[in-house]
Amino acid sequence: MSQESKRALADRIASEARSASPILCSDLICKDCTFRYDDSNPERNGHRNGYGRMIGPTGVCSQYDKKPNKVLLGGKCDKYRKG
Repeated sequence: MSQESKRALADRIASEARSASPILCSDLICKDCTFRYDDSNPERNGHRNGYGRMIGPTGVCSQYDKKPNKVLLGGKCDKYRKG
């Protein structure tokens, strides 16, 4: 494999690694919603990653078995209630 090919492959791997990041409630309108699951129960609702950030089942809440795509893409939620 040439140096140019190795560099192109390394650049592609780095680019794809940057694009793959989890969706977190704290990044969505859900961050302060009444219906958001309580993240204090790690078995049911999430856990802290190695960096201390809470992660969990972002795609669900007490109102949805699966949140609408528009919510997961950062849009508004029809059932949002600030709490």
